[in-house]
Amino acid sequence: MTRLAVALLCDHLNQLTYPAEQAGLSYHIYAHQGGFTIHLGGFSQKQHLLLETILGNRTLGYPDPKRFAQIKQQLKRSWNNQIKGRPINQLFNQLTSLLQPNNPRCNNCCITSMGSPSKSFRNLFRTFTRRCISRCLPMGILNLKRH
Repeated sequence: MTRLAVALLCDHLNQLTYPAEQAGLSYHIYAHQGGFTIHLGGFSQKQHLLLETILGNRTLGYPDPKRFAQIKQQLKRSWNNQIKGRPINQLFNQLTSLLQPNNPRCNNCCITSMGSPSKSFRNLFRTFTRRCISRCLPMGILNLKRH
């Protein structure tokens, strides 16, 4: 579910963050067993505004049902391709799911995420994003008075 949530969030943020990306800022959001992580990059004192935009829109609002279905289909295709991968990749995927129980195998992901209607998913995502833990590692010049 977290992977689907992150894919929907990234899709939702594309239009909102376009000006920041044109100005040289970047972000990457990825899912893991503890939730998801946002990584910001770029040489600008405006990174905090990009972070505010991302965090301010993390509840997704009301995604378009057609787009929701397209993103689920893309994830399903990606997971099915992972299942058909090289044997060594399959072995590492199985080891990861055994060592990290919150990180399920790809075939389990397909079954779980494909049956979720968008309304119940929004409720689940709202619950998931209520608790936000922020850890920052600033690099470069940081003006603490402004932030």
